[in-house]
Amino acid sequence: KEYEINARNILHVHEDYENNLWVSTDNGLYVTTPEEEGVYNVLFRQKSGPEVMVQAILETRTLENWIGTWNGGLLFFDKFFRKINQPSPQTGNREQDNFFSRVWDLQQQRSTGYVWAACHSGYIAVIDPDTKKYIYTLHPSIFTNETIRHITEDAAGNMWLTTLGGKLGKWNNGTPYASTSFELMQKFNSGILRLYIDGKNRIWLGTSGEGIFVLDEKGKNILHHFTSQSSQDESLAANKVTDILQFNDNIY
Repeated sequence: KEYEINARNILHVHEDYENNLWVSTDNGLYVTTPEEEGVYNVLFRQKSGPEVMVQAILETRTLENWIGTWNGGLLFFDKFFRKINQPSPQTGNREQDNFFSRVWDLQQQRSTGYVWAACHSGYIAVIDPDTKKYIYTLHPSIFTNETIRHITEDAAGNMWLTTLGGKLGKWNNGTPYASTSFELMQKFNSGILRLYIDGKNRIWLGTSGEGIFVLDEKGKNILHHFTSQSSQDESLAANKVTDILQFNDNIY
């Protein structure tokens, strides 16, 4: 039906600048607006086609909505939810394009406006937001072909990236857009499911089995480690953490 979400899993919820909620699922993309009741579908599989797994949503400075999918690359919508007739960028290398078509996360760089896409098997794309073409395609060796799950920018303009294999990497602002410009900062025994930088530039990592790690702004020192075995005031309900959000002005 028009106002039902027909999917097994909700993967991500994003609120845009106009207070619309975008809901990405393992079978399409849905939107609900402040003026509407319920949700309506803006992207769904064809009756005979494969499911459309939406894994990332980014609202750009120009209020476009970029959608990262599994096997479908990037899709583009304007602020009125109308699909922009622009194909997902390609490298021309079939094997590489297979990895770049699996987009896990998106981040727009403040200084340049470039959009970074975290992709499958350790690939990263840097994209021109106007032409929607690749500017740089990178494959840093520090990630050893592990899927890059999250990417985010800190207050200094550095890019932080995490993998499903447990690695935390960093691209320092001002260095070349090259695969050799990335530095491995930490390696954990569990996959990293969530990367969050708080108001004090501390780095929070939610893992698949080791709870939450809190690192200093340089990513070198572990300040806190929260698990289900921590003291009563700091214990978690479970050691698998899929999301982290700072609540108002609280310390944690």
